[in-house]
Amino acid sequence: MNRPWPNEQLKRYSIITANIWQLFIFVKKGSMIQVIGRGFDIIEYLAKEGNRICTLTEIAATAGLNVGTCANIIKTLVERGYDEKVDGKGYRLGYMFDKLSSINALKNKLVEISKVELEKLADKYNENTLLAVLNGNIRQAIY
Repeated sequence: MNRPWPNEQLKRYSIITANIWQLFIFVKKGSMIQVIGRGFDIIEYLAKEGNRICTLTEIAATAGLNVGTCANIIKTLVERGYDEKVDGKGYRLGYMFDKLSSINALKNKLVEISKVELEKLADKYNENTLLAVLNGNIRQAIY
């Protein structure tokens, strides 16, 4: 969305659209986008706490956020599966981390199992080999 800049100094800033109310936040180019950093702070805190259920107030205090801001960030994380709301008692890490790590574990296991056979084929035919998987109609090399 193009809008006129109030002055030349603001040209050094990027506009980031947030929320359905078209709230514009100016973030200096090259700097961290604050809400993403705060989201990672929350995720890292919950990861350190393991499976313990953490209250919203506790998470907000640890992240240095007011409860309302923290609740909005956590709501997004819960919707995406990165955090889990537990029976109205609090929050812990969600299923998405297990899903992402198991995808990587499966890939590593597939490479481990296939590596010896790929090397045998390469030696036998004096050709390069690769291991690929289909993702829809796209071949993705994984080794």
